Amino acid sequence: MEHTTTKLLFRTEQKNSKTRDIDLRIEDQIPLSKLNEVEVETKELSGGMLDQSTGIITWNVKIPAGKSIKKILKYQVRYPKSMKLLLE
Repeated sequence: MEHTTTKLLFRTEQKNSKTRDIDLRIEDQIPLSKLNEVEVETKELSGGMLDQSTGIITWNVKIPAGKSIKKILKYQVRYPKSMKLLLE
């Protein structure tokens, strides 16, 4: 069976425009597959913690006053060529 691999990358940036440091919790999610023939592999989490049971990635960050942070989420999905998947 032939497979296709789709790679996805998401960037997020948060800026602290306050005059004091802030603590921030950021959450995102990768897809979870219930099918054996569809594999989701995490490639980069920028220090985030992945909950394997929900696919939720959490970043707990401190952003200094006037500064910004960037986080990258990268994963790939491998599935049979005959299958149609909507990945966004």
